[in-house]
Amino acid sequence: EYRQAKLVTPAVDESRLTLGKSSAPVHLIDWIDIQCPHCKHFIEAMDGILQSIPPDQLSIESRHYPLDAECNPAMPPERRTGVSCLAAKALICLSDKPNFDAQRHELFKQQKFLTKELIWSTLTSDAKTRESLQTCIDAPETQAKLTADLKLADAHGIEGTPLVVINGRKTSAAPPIVYALILAQGDANAAEFATLPPPQKIVRAEEGGAPHQ
Repeated sequence: EYRQAKLVTPAVDESRLTLGKSSAPVHLIDWIDIQCPHCKHFIEAMDGILQSIPPDQLSIESRHYPLDAECNPAMPPERRTGVSCLAAKALICLSDKPNFDAQRHELFKQQKFLTKELIWSTLTSDAKTRESLQTCIDAPETQAKLTADLKLADAHGIEGTPLVVINGRKTSAAPPIVYALILAQGDANAAEFATLPPPQKIVRAEEGGAPHQ
């Protein structure tokens, strides 16, 4: 998938960096929906990957693709709770804060029963911080950033979340693939890929076997 993916190379948006510097040899962009279980697993897996690579090897832009029609026109109208949209805008506002990662993890922990009010109580500690966050969420600049996230994801041909892009090319969100691409500095022909296990055939139900989980 990575080798055939279209190359889309906008300049690194330093205002969206949540890890590393724009000069890092590997630039990863991820798009998540806070209610997406696969996104939760990907972010948790990235924690382990980050402990295994040199600190100056990677920069990350954290972006958002809420699967919610309230803020994403690509979604069907029945998918409209506003929960994912609120979380996306709130995390955009908090992305330059030192506790961004911890707050995102906390929202993911509560994923199965997340509500708008639970987002507020998780991310704010008092009326003053809630008012400040609300002001940012309502700001045109925040909506512009979310709109930019949606457009860039569409440019990469997003088919679901999480969407992961390394050095301008869409790749699988499977942690071993992401880890190998980081070690290889985005070169899919590098020797690091020889260490990956061979792909397994997926036996589908219609072929007479049980679906691969």
